[in-house]
Amino acid sequence: MITRLKNFAGRFPGLAYALAAVGGLIYAWQTWSLAHSLTTMILDESMYIYKGYLFVTGEYAAYQDYGPLTNHMPLAFVVPGFIQSVFGPGMETARVFAFIVGLVMLAGYWLAVYRLGGKWWAALVVWIMALNPVWQEAFSQGLTQGMVNALIAWGLVFLLGENRKTWQLSLSAGLLALAVMTRINILPVFGLVLAYIFWQHGWRKGLAAAAAGALVGFGVAAF
Repeated sequence: MITRLKNFAGRFPGLAYALAAVGGLIYAWQTWSLAHSLTTMILDESMYIYKGYLFVTGEYAAYQDYGPLTNHMPLAFVVPGFIQSVFGPGMETARVFAFIVGLVMLAGYWLAVYRLGGKWWAALVVWIMALNPVWQEAFSQGLTQGMVNALIAWGLVFLLGENRKTWQLSLSAGLLALAVMTRINILPVFGLVLAYIFWQHGWRKGLAAAAAGALVGFGVAAF
């Protein structure tokens, strides 16, 4: 059975790419539809958007005394606030941004899995996303899940594979640090990535990646 599948795949070398493209289009259509039809049921979505806009426009400062409660990491508010300051405030701006971020995330996961396992596994990952309504709902709202997953996905793009350069590993650590500064529960993932770099690529590249991640994290916190 496996041999027959391999022979079939060998006859159509571009089939995996075509299937991945179709899956990506289905995912895009579904998340676009959800972004414009879902009722706002999660308080966090409105609060990220509203508080972020207040912070970016200077009405308040994050973590100031007697200001709005800043109960999450700073980028959870600052990024949607900045997007609204450029394209206009409101839920539609946040939802369209979430849709675009979801596509960036999907491309990152496809590329990371493609590098690690090949074109067929990469196509499978796209279809898992295309057939999962729970993830589509989460990634089409103005929440932090999509942004964090996009940062993780592209962190894996620069992390996985043989003979990774120091700048690639450092960029991966920096992206994971940005994910931590968006959601604090990503901190264990950041630690695992650093441990993997030390184990796979040696202490020199590991120290460089750790320094890059710390610089990004402390830089965001200081700002």
